[in-house]
Amino acid sequence: KGRVKANIRSNRMTQNLDALNQLRALRGSNSSENSNSSDLTENIETQRKEEAMKRIQLGKKRDFLLEEARAITKSHYRRCFRCVNIIRPGNEHDEAEFQDREGAELRYMDDSLSTASYNEGFSMSLPVDRKNELSSRANYYEEWMRENFHGEKDCLEANPWHEENVIRFLELICRGEKKRKWILKDYKFDDVYSNQFDHERLDEFEKRARALLKDTYTLNGWVLRSDLASDDFSSMDEPDDSFFDDDK
Repeated sequence: KGRVKANIRSNRMTQNLDALNQLRALRGSNSSENSNSSDLTENIETQRKEEAMKRIQLGKKRDFLLEEARAITKSHYRRCFRCVNIIRPGNEHDEAEFQDREGAELRYMDDSLSTASYNEGFSMSLPVDRKNELSSRANYYEEWMRENFHGEKDCLEANPWHEENVIRFLELICRGEKKRKWILKDYKFDDVYSNQFDHERLDEFEKRARALLKDTYTLNGWVLRSDLASDDFSSMDEPDDSFFDDDK
C-alpha cells in the first residue's frame, strides 16, 4: 500500500509539473504574439506619421509654387494689358488704311455720279470712323484677354496637383505670349516688351513642378503619363496655334 500511495503521489506531481510547463509555454507564446502585434502596430503608426509628414512637405512645396505661378501670371497679364493700350490710339499703318478706304469710297461715289448709276451701285461699306474703330479693336482684345485670364485662373487650384493642371498652366502662359507677339506684329506695332518674358523663371517653375508631381504621384501610387508604356496623350487636345506662326 505504501508503494501504491508513493506512485500515486509521483504521478500527480508529474502531471502537475507538465501542466505547469504547458501553462508557462502558453504564456510565453501569448507574450511573443503580443510583442509581434505591438511591433506591427508600431510600424504601421510610424509609416502613417512619415506619410503625413511627406504630405505636409509636399503641400508646402505646392503652396510656394502656387505663389510663383501667380507672380508669373500677374506679370504676363500686366504686359498684355499694356500692349492693348499700345494699339488703342492706332499707328501710321492704321491711318494709311483709313485713308485708302476713304479714297476708295470717294472714287466710288464719283464714278457712280458720273455714270448716273449711283442708286444701282450703292455701297454698303460703312464710312470711316477712326475713333470708334480703334476703340472697338482695343476693347475687343482687352475683353478677350480678361476672359482668357479669368477663365483659367483656377487651373492650379487643385490639391494635390495633377499632371494636367501643370501642363495646362504652362500651355496658357506660352500660348498667351505667342499671341501677344502676333497681335502686335499683325497690326505693325513695335514690341517694346519682346525681351521681358522671363523664360528662365518659367523653366525653373516647370522643373520644380515636375519634381513635385513625381513625388506626389509616388506617394499616392499614381502613374505619370510620361511613365506609361504607350503614351498617346501628347497629341490629345493640343491647340492649333499655326495661325499665329510668324510665317503666316
